[in-house]
Amino acid sequence: MNVEEALRIADELVCAQTGRYLTQLEEAIVRAAWENQTYAKIAYGYIYSEGHIKNAAHQLFKRLSEALGKPVTKKSLRMALEKHAQSPPAQQLPLEAVHLQASAHLGQAQPRQDWGDAPDVSVFYGRTEELATLQQWIVGDRCRLVGLLGMGGIGKTALAVKLAQQIQDEFEWVIWRSLRNAPPVEDLLADLLQVLSNQQKTDLPDTLDGKISLLLQYLRRHRCLLVLDSAESILQSGSLAGHYREGCEGYEELIRLVGEVPHQSCLLLISREKLREIALLEGDTRAVRAFKMLGLGEFDAREIVQEQGLSDPEKWIALIQRYQGNPLALRIVSRTIREIFNGRVSDFLEMNTLLVGPMVSNLLREQLHRLPDLETKIMCCLASQEQPISLQELRESLQPEVAISKIIQALESLTWRSLIEQITEARELRFTVQPVVREYVLTEYLKGREEKR
Repeated sequence: MNVEEALRIADELVCAQTGRYLTQLEEAIVRAAWENQTYAKIAYGYIYSEGHIKNAAHQLFKRLSEALGKPVTKKSLRMALEKHAQSPPAQQLPLEAVHLQASAHLGQAQPRQDWGDAPDVSVFYGRTEELATLQQWIVGDRCRLVGLLGMGGIGKTALAVKLAQQIQDEFEWVIWRSLRNAPPVEDLLADLLQVLSNQQKTDLPDTLDGKISLLLQYLRRHRCLLVLDSAESILQSGSLAGHYREGCEGYEELIRLVGEVPHQSCLLLISREKLREIALLEGDTRAVRAFKMLGLGEFDAREIVQEQGLSDPEKWIALIQRYQGNPLALRIVSRTIREIFNGRVSDFLEMNTLLVGPMVSNLLREQLHRLPDLETKIMCCLASQEQPISLQELRESLQPEVAISKIIQALESLTWRSLIEQITEARELRFTVQPVVREYVLTEYLKGREEKR
């Protein structure tokens, strides 16, 4: 038995006695007893005195003693829990009872969903590979924190809804919330805790740490899928990507702990920008991962064009490639071709132009408006180049001269924002932007900046 299994059993036994799960301090006490650490070491990481911790430990061991029917001390905890785990099923009735009590207490007899303002995805194109990868990460690999990233209009939210619907039976709870209006993290936590307690939890902790600790207890005890959409709304504009806006700093602690602390649930964050906690914790074999969405493949994107009833099917691939499979841009241009070019794709392609509709323009305007000056200059520089350019070429193009370290920081930030692409040519890394982004920057964004001057 490892310490996580020991925590699970202690959690259940305490709940059988009190109707609540282990507090964060009680978890630390169990870990210390399991690993034969001193209370002084626990006190070093908490605001409590060693005496307070000893008193909390005394109360905890008293409850465990009552649950197991035998004395439990700091020294005997490990042996007591291991013996309980190895005991015959008939002797484990307290654990079975606590499962029933916990289910009754939380109203968890049946899987529950609260979809908030998740959009309708009755019309959905492709994304088979993306769905399979994300399902493997969340269900198969048991990831605790997943970032679903991509530029505006690429279809992140639709994919997340489809994914959640596809795997909902794997979870006791599915909860969808939008961060579009940047709600205070305390309000979000209170909302989540009310839902997870079946509206029974009225005595919520007063502190942010207390609310986060209580949420983690639910995430540890129950298999939950939490989806937070539009996470870029809690991030600061005018600075490097991933920094939190004023008043939203509490999200940093929440997201970090959800990614770091062991539990059996998953938080799926949908964002145009990568959050710092994901960048710091992610890894191919870790419980925190990031998935960057690209455009639709040619076969799936054909469905969008076909839906509009366009002619010249032999030209559809050229149209899709011109827009690099961006689903929103393809829907808009397909509608324009139907209305203005009588549905003839060849006639539109002969115009040798790239249309950027108002919806795409608004999304790009929102993203570019968030950039600090150096990132804006880099975007304009890349948009003015037809071909990808190297780091050195980019540095030479920027005037006045900018320190290479700052350029590297800005490029990483733009990558986190899903606004630039990296291409390797002859073993050299080069940078560029998507055609739709280039067209918008050159025809609308720069023009707007000049007019403001």
